[in-house]
Amino acid sequence: MLKDTKVVAIQAPIPLSKDEGEAQIKRLVAEAVKETVDIVGLSEDCVAPLKDIQAGYDPLRFLSQLAKENNVYLFGANVVKEPDGKLYNSAFFFNKQGKLLARHHKVVLTPPEAEDGLIPGNSLEIIDTEFGKIALMVCKDSFNRYAAWFFDKFHQQNV
Repeated sequence: MLKDTKVVAIQAPIPLSKDEGEAQIKRLVAEAVKETVDIVGLSEDCVAPLKDIQAGYDPLRFLSQLAKENNVYLFGANVVKEPDGKLYNSAFFFNKQGKLLARHHKVVLTPPEAEDGLIPGNSLEIIDTEFGKIALMVCKDSFNRYAAWFFDKFHQQNV
C-alpha cells in the first residue's frame, strides 16, 4: 500500500451531450494530471446524458481510454446500458492501464431515475487496490435509510 496517495476530485457540470462531456472531462483530467496524482475522481453523470446512453453510447469505453492515456486511476459514475439493454447508474474504477477494476450499480435510485427506467443495483462493491480496500457508491447510496448498514459493512471489511 502506498503511504501517501494524492487524489483529485473533479466536480463538473452535467453535460448536455456526450461530445460536450468528453471534451469537458478530457480537459479537466489533463489539468489534474499536470501535478503528480494517483487517482482522479469524477462526478456523477460526468460524461453523457441519458439520451446518448439510450442511443448506444458507451461512456466506459471513453473513460477506459482516458485512464490509460493519462496513466491515472479513474473513478466516477455515469448511466450505462448493459448488453441486456438494462440501464444502470454505475460507479466505475479504472486502473492506469484502462482496465475496469470494479463497477457498482447504484442501489438507491432517485424517483426521476426510476421514472427514466434505470434499474437499482443489489450489491456493494469492495476492491483491493495498491492503496488499500476501496468501496464504490453513487450519490444517494451514501445518504439514505440503509446508509448506516452500508458503511457498517464497509467497516467490517476494513474499507
